[in-house]
Order: sequence, then structure tokens, then C-alpha cells
Amino acid sequence: MPLYKNLSQVSWTILGMVQDPVQQTEPFVIGTYTGEKCPQRMRDFLRPLVDEVNSLNGQNVTINAASVRIDGFNTDHRALCLIKEVQEGSQLACHKCEAIGWQAHGGMVYPIEKGAQRTDAGFRELRYFGHHKEELVGEGENQRMVAIQSALVGINYIDMVEDFRIGDEEHLLHTGIFVNLLENLMKGNGREILPIEQRKLEKLNRRLMRTTLPCECSPRHFVPISKDLAQYLLNRLYLGNLMKYVGITFFKDAMQPELFDMFIRVYWGMSLLSSSYFRAHWPVAEIFFSQFLSLYKEKFGQISYKFHCLTHLVEEVTRFGPLKRNSCRPFDNMLNSLRHVVDRRQSALDQVSSTLLLREAAFRKSGNAPNFPLSTK
Repeated sequence: MPLYKNLSQVSWTILGMVQDPVQQTEPFVIGTYTGEKCPQRMRDFLRPLVDEVNSLNGQNVTINAASVRIDGFNTDHRALCLIKEVQEGSQLACHKCEAIGWQAHGGMVYPIEKGAQRTDAGFRELRYFGHHKEELVGEGENQRMVAIQSALVGINYIDMVEDFRIGDEEHLLHTGIFVNLLENLMKGNGREILPIEQRKLEKLNRRLMRTTLPCECSPRHFVPISKDLAQYLLNRLYLGNLMKYVGITFFKDAMQPELFDMFIRVYWGMSLLSSSYFRAHWPVAEIFFSQFLSLYKEKFGQISYKFHCLTHLVEEVTRFGPLKRNSCRPFDNMLNSLRHVVDRRQSALDQVSSTLLLREAAFRKSGNAPNFPLSTK
């Protein structure tokens, strides 16, 4: 998380959140690091977390009679590669399967089918050559490249493949696949898909500006869509609201039929995975995503890593629950709130610590039971 504009100061913060089926809980800070760049050795950064988790597990600590246990890890793709010590953007970058990508059109493309499933045992034994990061060890003629082991393997009960989410709704669907479809709507693909006509864009914007969403949605109003999608890329909440609530109606007239056929399949799959009410129909979402990938490959010829991740989304939702439960949004909101309290004239780490202590003191003084753990007595 960048702390200041135009400066290199950054914060790496580990957040946690108690999964409570009854009430909405808030993220809490487990540990934080501030500096001019990311930690040089992720093993040193993660070691205190591993030690504390193992200590809690050994002491049989419970919350409301439930054992303390890590349910899973939520990160963006870059951070996930860092904490697992795997290569980002390589031919074998998929965290779930052994699908092999290849270089084409200046980037890495991936198949629309799953590869052989990766396993926890295979990851811990460093079997996946080309997937794990490597480092040079030894001296002189004895120098050799060896795979780097993630510090998180020190937590014995976590699955190093299945317990790491890649299907965050916002990063994968909204700013990933949906933005790609919007860019093709605005610019076309130079062949069958043509750029949107100006009159259709103006009509789409008029409809958006007349639309008000229910009070539980934020933001409730839309801004006009420009050809460069500037406002929508700056505020990702606009993208989510556009995709989930009005896109199915507004894009039917704005998109060419081939592009709308792709969008509607992603929308159907996303809608089914948004609620446990549709659990019996979650396998149907996998069919919709498969159809989308086939159509997209036919029209555009290549599939990026984010598109390949769709092949694993249904199995991930089956494991962890509906898309909202897998969302990074609460953690992003927490990080933004911490950034707003930091003044560049003082130590960022001291300011974050003071804010958290004041937050806990306010809960104790009010007598209200917080929905996050308190770190001090």
C-alpha cells in the first residue's frame, strides 16, 4: 500500500478477520512493515506470523467456543506470489493447476482448460519446477540454483494450494475480466468487434446518469463512461455496481451481440456464485464460464492469466462460500483508513500503532464488545 503520493514510502500490513456466520466482523491488524520498498526477504517478514499462529494453535485458544484456525488467505496476485515464493507471470504461474502458458503477442497466454491439480504435498516438497522461485546458493564451482520454500509451510495444517484464494470478486471479475470487456466495447478488436458508436455511448451515459441504486449500494449514482474508462478505473466500486446491477440491461443495446454474449455468461456465472441460495446451481456457473472462455478465445485469440483463473472459481467458491465471503474489499477499506491517519512528517509505523491503540481504548471506554480481537489488556 503506497502511503504518500509521489513518494516511495510503502506499508506492508498483515490483516486478519474473524469469520462469524452471525455478525459482520471487521479486519484487524496482525503486523505491519513500513519502508521504501517491499521486504527483501518475505521469509523474515512472515516468520513472526507463523510463530504466533503455531503458538495459538498449541495453546488451544478459542473464540466463542470455536478453535482459532486460519480459514484461508486473501491477497491480490502480486502479493500472493510474494508470500508463497512463486514466480509471477511465468509459464507455470497458476496457483491451482499445472497449466502451461506460452509467450504470444508480447505477453503470457494460458489455456482455457485446467491442468493437473497441484497438491499441498507437491508444493511443500518443491516438486513444481518453474513454479517456485529460485535463489543462488553455494560458492565457486559449488554454486547452484535451488527452489525457495515459503515461510508459510511452517503452519502445518494449512493447504499451500487450496487455502490461498485467487477468485476475489473485485480483482478477478470487476477490474480484470469486466474491464477487459469494457475496453473491447470502447476500442474494438480491429476485426469483428467494432468500437462503440458515439450515439450509443451518449445514450448509455444518459441512462446511467438517470439511474439511482438502492441505499445499501455505494456509490448510488454513476458517472459517465469515457473512452479511456478513467473514472471507472479510479473508483472500482463503479465497476462493481455497473457489472452487478445495471449492465445486463444497459449493455444489450450498447454492445455488439458477440460481445454481449460474452458479458451475459460472466454475469450469469457471477450471479449464481453470489449467494448460497443458488448452491445447487453452482456447477452451472462453471458451464457459463467455460462458454465465455471459448467465445472469447474465438474472437480475441488469447487468454490471459486472469481469464484462466475462471476455470478454478467454482471450486474455490464451493470450498470457501459465496463470492462476497472471498472479497478483499473489507481489507482494502481497512488499509485506506490507516493511510488517511498517516502524516509524512512523523514515523508512519508509530502513527499506525497509536491509531490502533486509541481504537481499542475507545471500545473499552464505550463498553461495547468489538467485533475484532483486542491486542492489549
